[in-house]
Amino acid sequence: MDRPVTGATLKVTAQVIIIDSSTVLRDGAIIVHEGKVAEIGPSESLKGVKADRSIRLPGHILHPGLVNAHCHLELSYMKGKLAPGAPFTDWIRELMALRIKTKNSTIRGAIANGVRRLMATGTTCVGDVTQTGLTAAALARQGIRGVVFHEVLGLDPSLAEERFGGLLLRVREGRGSDGMLRQGVAPHAVYSTSGVLMREVARFATKGRLPLCIHLAETLEEQEFSRHGKGPFRDLLRSMGQYKKEWAPGKRPSEVVRDAEALEGALAVHFNHPSRGDIAALKKAGAKVAYCPNSNRWFGRKAPHPLPELLRQGVTVGLGTDSLASNSDLDIRAEMRRVMKTFPDMGAGEVFRMATDGGARALGYTGAAPGTLAPSAPFDAAAIKLKIGPRRDPLRSVIESRNDYSRLWVEGRPLRIPKGFEWRK
Repeated sequence: MDRPVTGATLKVTAQVIIIDSSTVLRDGAIIVHEGKVAEIGPSESLKGVKADRSIRLPGHILHPGLVNAHCHLELSYMKGKLAPGAPFTDWIRELMALRIKTKNSTIRGAIANGVRRLMATGTTCVGDVTQTGLTAAALARQGIRGVVFHEVLGLDPSLAEERFGGLLLRVREGRGSDGMLRQGVAPHAVYSTSGVLMREVARFATKGRLPLCIHLAETLEEQEFSRHGKGPFRDLLRSMGQYKKEWAPGKRPSEVVRDAEALEGALAVHFNHPSRGDIAALKKAGAKVAYCPNSNRWFGRKAPHPLPELLRQGVTVGLGTDSLASNSDLDIRAEMRRVMKTFPDMGAGEVFRMATDGGARALGYTGAAPGTLAPSAPFDAAAIKLKIGPRRDPLRSVIESRNDYSRLWVEGRPLRIPKGFEWRK
């Protein structure tokens, strides 16, 4: 007997449906009701369910849309323009010099190109850091879900009020964006943001329940500057006329962030070089980590990332591409492949979880959140055509694929994927 479902419904059948990182359904069907997953099961058991629209995807894997937990889309115009392997502070100098020479029209075009690349490679949700606020319009235009983290800098404490005021303005302007985008804040890092400014931003985030992210423990040089006010960051700031010894925090980076009340629930980006006790401090604060493995490779960083210990301690970890100023692509599958190469004992399920549910949780989504196709979750999904036999692991097939995606949905709404994607100049 037919089982009608009231309201707007969509029925999708596929050769394989990955419900989450540990649940795979072959020859499955999924019923979407008003943008949410209503029911999922074998296609035979759901053949009697009526829907307003039905889509059949033979030869496809349907899975939760991928989540890029850390990106800087507004730096997409730098693709191929900065040499890999440079010392971090030299890279910052080159980045700033290039930014000064670049028009906003060029930046907007590159942002749009970056968003198209996210879509072509299966990403439906992104945590994007912006100083300009230009990314929100491009993301909203395509219908992608995400958090727009408005970045703020200023190591001089006397600038805190002015910089905080500018941040408030950008957040207010951003609130007019599409409903799929949340506003967040991003005090940049301990070597660029005073404790006074960091605290103001953190209190604002807490009061407004806004996600907060901060670059933390990315390099050993950050540790040196934060604790002792010395090293390459001091030299960089001095060359810019932005250094006074009393501005150096005199503490470990994690202590600076904690004392500024900015660690609670925060997204710690990179977290490559934690000090003793830092992982426990993150766990206690409910903080999460965005790990960007190919950015680390781009810089030639040799130290092993503490990823296994973070996961063992129960810290939520998402994967990010970082920007095209320090990576060659925005394909989160390449990050998954890099994780599996770096940590060969890590299974495909664990890696896939970081690129889906882990990334969503890292960005502050809770409850029935993106990153899974379980009942009640939003139907944020990606379908890719792949040859997959009965003995082939679908998770590994997705991770290893270089194919573009056939279809994307966010909250049940189909997104228009660019066909035959190529990077535009």
